[in-house]
Amino acid sequence: MAFNQQGEPTNSVVSFFKIICRWHIRDEKIKLPTEFTNKCGLKLPNPVILKVVNGNQKKVHWTNINGSIWFIGKEWKEFLEHYSVSHGHLLLFKYCPDASYFRSIADAIKSRDRQERQDGNPNFEVVMRDSYINGGRCMAIPSNFARKYMKEGGYLLRVEDGRAWKVMFKTWSGDGVPYKKYKLQKGWAKFSQGNKLQKDDVCVFELLYNNNSNGSSTTIPTFNVLIHRNHIGSSYSP
Repeated sequence: MAFNQQGEPTNSVVSFFKIICRWHIRDEKIKLPTEFTNKCGLKLPNPVILKVVNGNQKKVHWTNINGSIWFIGKEWKEFLEHYSVSHGHLLLFKYCPDASYFRSIADAIKSRDRQERQDGNPNFEVVMRDSYINGGRCMAIPSNFARKYMKEGGYLLRVEDGRAWKVMFKTWSGDGVPYKKYKLQKGWAKFSQGNKLQKDDVCVFELLYNNNSNGSSTTIPTFNVLIHRNHIGSSYSP
């Protein structure tokens, strides 16, 4: 059997990322990816051992809720508090069944605090739904963000490798709908397909300001988009 530098059997390690949001801390619970549950759920010991890079470890019980695996309650809360995990942190989990433990934060807690991204630029995150990616031609934007920072028109979505797509931002209010909806529409499907977005991936959109001295825009408004892959064995980059 082959092992990697961390002493993990290379032929059996299953990895995934989770981005910690406020509700994971507030509600003291987090749901493991469905793909992981389908692949490893029946074999997962309870409790699992969360082992971090410095060798420390903690037992955490999980709960089955409607076929999904959740870390819930005191043990999960204590784990977050002990390692000062907060909103915006990216956790890498590696499940090592042959080594009988669940390695969490394999190399380190990867902090990508989206509330303190460069220059304090406004940002929001969206979890990909089926309707956004499987033939979907639009993506909803949080209403509070859209009302405060955006105007109807064209925007560029730029990913980490420099590729960019133009999309159109529109507001919409249909018959019988008492509120406006805010969406990226024309061009969104090409962005989704070009980056192979999948369900439960998380996209972080950071709005860049491109204004001249008199306050008028000199270029098309641009979002830097950071893609956190949430499916098994992937990374957070495009």
